[in-house]
Amino acid sequence: MKIKILLVLAILGFASCSEFLDEKIYSSIEAEQMFQDYENADMAVQGVYSSLTTRNGYGLAIQAICSYGTDEARCYFATNASVNGYFYRISNYSHSAADVPITSMWNNLYKGIASANDVFHKVERMTNISREQKNQLQAEVSFLRGYYYFIIVQLWGPARLTTEEPNKTNALNTNVTRASVKKIYEQIIEDLNFAKEWLPDAWSARYEGRVTQYSAYGMLSKVYLTMASGARFGVAGYDEFDSIQYYSQAKEEADIVVYDRLHVGNAPMLLSDYSQIFSIHNKHNREILFEANFAVGGPTSIWGKLGGPGKKATASDEYKFQNYGEVGRSYVRPTAYLSLYIYGNEHSVVDGSLMAAQSDDIRFENNIVPYQLERVDAQGNRTWGDVRKDPTFWEAYKFSLKQAAMDGFTWNNTPMNQPILRFAEVLLIHSEAAGMLNLNDPEAYYGINKVRARARRNGTDPEYLKDYSVASFKNEYEFLDAVLDERMRELCFEGQRRQDLLRTARLHKAIKQMERIDRELSSLYGDTSGVLSKNAIKSDITNQRFDINLQPYHNLLPIPQSEMNIVSNPDYKQNPGWVAVAIEDDDVNEGA
Repeated sequence: MKIKILLVLAILGFASCSEFLDEKIYSSIEAEQMFQDYENADMAVQGVYSSLTTRNGYGLAIQAICSYGTDEARCYFATNASVNGYFYRISNYSHSAADVPITSMWNNLYKGIASANDVFHKVERMTNISREQKNQLQAEVSFLRGYYYFIIVQLWGPARLTTEEPNKTNALNTNVTRASVKKIYEQIIEDLNFAKEWLPDAWSARYEGRVTQYSAYGMLSKVYLTMASGARFGVAGYDEFDSIQYYSQAKEEADIVVYDRLHVGNAPMLLSDYSQIFSIHNKHNREILFEANFAVGGPTSIWGKLGGPGKKATASDEYKFQNYGEVGRSYVRPTAYLSLYIYGNEHSVVDGSLMAAQSDDIRFENNIVPYQLERVDAQGNRTWGDVRKDPTFWEAYKFSLKQAAMDGFTWNNTPMNQPILRFAEVLLIHSEAAGMLNLNDPEAYYGINKVRARARRNGTDPEYLKDYSVASFKNEYEFLDAVLDERMRELCFEGQRRQDLLRTARLHKAIKQMERIDRELSSLYGDTSGVLSKNAIKSDITNQRFDINLQPYHNLLPIPQSEMNIVSNPDYKQNPGWVAVAIEDDDVNEGA
């Protein structure tokens, strides 16, 4: 019998549109056939990863929604027309509760949670595997469930919370409630602590790309840092947390990863070459603790070894995951603020034209391409031309397949993986937590200096990316500014920036800062001979009007209108500031 890996996705608490009551509920007998032995149960566990790798996960939606509308990235689209135009609306804060990407991303995350719940309970009932085997299988889906809830609570705040096994009764229940931010974090911590105890420290080559103990320790440090930041900076819903306690716990969990307290010989590490982190020929490298694994082709194809944990068991089956590659297709554009200010580039200007842009930070050339894209063939091979004279048309390059590796792939069918948690980020988490506790603690500078040292081009200005020390900052606010800037240089386009600004209550401040810098850049590149014209630096603010539409209620995304229309509990309220809007079924279905 052919195993149905995605069966667990069919039993949902809520489906992707208002017709969720008609969703097929598979019989318990058919579902239980997936759990006759360890191997099949393990395949079901692998299926829980699939919410990471859809177009509504890290195939597009997560990194786009978490980058657009910040000081990191602008949307390529400049119109509200078409489904793609919805991303423009998110980018300039004209989106609503009916917008497709928000609805589709929400539904996709809850599908992942339902899948995790289903597998967790069915594994528990298995009688032919050991308790230890059960714990390991459950630890993996617990990690993923905790992570899906972590995305939800950061972006939507209070939300539906369940760990029950999906069944017909709860699938038809519309009298649901929104759990508090505190309650959701309690579940996330419980899930990650369980994962931390029972996950392996490493996997064999056949299962590369799956989460490990290091993944759990690192993710838990990030969760604690988010809780601490929210409490420290007055984020709504985080007032019940003790910032000192959670900064301390963030540092303790990060300690395990940073200093390899597990002592098992499989510790994560910084790669010496930044570009190799994202290479399709260096997948599952030791810098990556957690990733969305994309695959193309089957084991018999020339790309057979580029698969991830979602691959099927038999050689005749095709891999079912693919990366849509939207970030690498220029749909995500770096802001001039990031390109010219945060990276601190040097520019060569001749007769009023930008002829070259270079940075002593090697991450610039790996993350951003300032060149004109002249031609793309049917396989996605790219031909680059002259430097673009308008930096607002420079492209996010981090996840773009490089020229030498493009043959055999198309734009919407690539095996590029999406890192979700890297060792470099854990180093930055460790530094931030230590510094927010005590700026005089030398450990506050260990991690961030490691990250900066790798990014420093050999033989360049010794003042650029120099090591930080206790004498570098007057107060914790200056320190935090430096850490967040470093996270932006290191992690740009990885779906991190919005959450960083939200947890530190800096979204509005960041947009105002970008507006100020845009004016300075426009003034710098004036009409004087030898510098760029003002048109060469079209303000990011002018381009998409971040500042005009941004309102306090934009700190949270709206609960999808399709869900608000279904819920029968009158106490299930929309996030403050968002209003009910009409929704077309076709809109939801198109994005689901």
